[in-house]
Amino acid sequence: MMETIRKLAAIFGISLTVICLVLPQIESVRAQTDSYILSPLQQVNSGTSPKDVKCTLGLVLVLNTEDGSPACVRQSTSYVLIARGWGKLAADMHNLNQGSGLASSQIVTLSYNGKTIQVSKGDRFLLKLGNNYVWHINIDNQTIISRVPNIMVIKGAQGLYEAHNQGQAILTATGDPECLSSVPACGQPSIFFKLTITVE
Repeated sequence: MMETIRKLAAIFGISLTVICLVLPQIESVRAQTDSYILSPLQQVNSGTSPKDVKCTLGLVLVLNTEDGSPACVRQSTSYVLIARGWGKLAADMHNLNQGSGLASSQIVTLSYNGKTIQVSKGDRFLLKLGNNYVWHINIDNQTIISRVPNIMVIKGAQGLYEAHNQGQAILTATGDPECLSSVPACGQPSIFFKLTITVE
């Protein structure tokens, strides 16, 4: 420890006395900050609602979709958990606007057919139209919205999408019944999905 302090003093041209006086105060502040934030499980066990769990700096709160249990993870990890259907960002569950808005990292389902959603640049959403059809997705302006590559999604989902620039894009999807490719082909009709996305 003392050797590290000497090196810092030499690098920054600070006297050893100043470093020895300031370092304990920095360590004390860091220890106090870390001690105030309990793990998500400890917070819930002490009576905190899962949606009100606090995370340490640099982590975001994700709530499990099945049981609502909280987890504090990096932002990049949260996208993977959402894409796999494990959870949703707690902030999104508070901010989702009924019908017209879509919070970052939410799930778009068939119930959004014909609707317009508003997202912000950098927001992501999971397109989950189900696995009863073979889906063909098209986006008219991929400079506004595009699929995030190299992310494996859960069964029934058609990809994780990200907003890149301000503007409007239209995402359309055609769902062909699986029996359409069988011999003889079935008479079940295809279905169509349309979503207008406005990026602010």
